[in-house]
Amino acid sequence: MGRYLPLACTVVIIGASVATLLLVIHPHVIGCPGSAATTVIDCRAVVTSPGGHLLGMPLGFWALVWLAAFWLLALVAGAKQLWFMTPWAVLGVAYAIGTELRVGHICAWCSLDQLAILTLAVWGASGRMTRRGTPHDESGALG
Repeated sequence: MGRYLPLACTVVIIGASVATLLLVIHPHVIGCPGSAATTVIDCRAVVTSPGGHLLGMPLGFWALVWLAAFWLLALVAGAKQLWFMTPWAVLGVAYAIGTELRVGHICAWCSLDQLAILTLAVWGASGRMTRRGTPHDESGALG
């Protein structure tokens, strides 16, 4: 699974971010996983709240910006510089969780985004990527 972790996180971030953006644009097009089970889970309440936007853009947009910056840095500067993305990931996820706490609801798509971003940030900061963005360990074996 280790060698597929960055790909899996990337797919989750793209999918969950697009889902949150669709919720902002067309709230009835896509649902919120788990919302039928409990009233605590309400994606629409979170993404349409004042905290659901930062600098005029939805949080899902910023998740995609972070993802693009992560991979651009991985490809251009290599693994040694990916530690730089971790504080931004932590700050962004903290802001998103703070928004959920202020609104009093949880966004399932946002939670997937948050988990995938933190996982990818920690994985990237651990130095397990080569200059081309492929996974490796110190022995050079795929990991």
